[in-house]
Amino acid sequence: MSKEYRSNDKINQMINEGELSTNYGFKNYIINGAFDVWQRGTSFTNVVGGSQFTADRFNAGTSGTTSTITHTSTMPSLLAGTSLRLVDAGNTYSNIRQRIEAISAKYLANKKATLSYYIKSDKSVNCVSSVRHATAVDNYTGVTNIISVFTALTAGVWKKIELVMDVPAGASNGIEVLLYGNYGSGASNGFNITQVQLEEGSVA
Repeated sequence: MSKEYRSNDKINQMINEGELSTNYGFKNYIINGAFDVWQRGTSFTNVVGGSQFTADRFNAGTSGTTSTITHTSTMPSLLAGTSLRLVDAGNTYSNIRQRIEAISAKYLANKKATLSYYIKSDKSVNCVSSVRHATAVDNYTGVTNIISVFTALTAGVWKKIELVMDVPAGASNGIEVLLYGNYGSGASNGFNITQVQLEEGSVA
């Protein structure tokens, strides 16, 4: 028996016994959560309703009034990197979202997971962090909520959001993360989001 085979056999044993995650190739299930990659451009105007792909793997949605999305260097103190900025003209809600395909999401099913990110709003409003799963494989015509939490934001102050959740078996159909930076105010507002992570376990 070769040394390589013995090594792979040990890895498989550790996975079966729960000592090692099958997701050992990556920690963050969110792709481009630091908003470094913008292959479609770095500024989007007149984003209306529905959804608009912006930074790679992310799209934005609004309740109808136009929004502008840009790639910025605005970051929390002591953190390097970039953020996504969304400015709306007065919506009931505006959000960014990312869907995690079933082929990856299945590794979070029946486990604890932690969603974390930083957000800064121009005004004191509520943000909403929402995670849900598709009811059919990679088909979001029907969805089931996993967690949805309101958080009050103070104007001009960065806030780190951390939410621990129990991920149900249905998450193997695919997971959608929605981050609402302006929810229910109906007033014009701008917000920045960065460092979005969805990780297995109860620690971000």
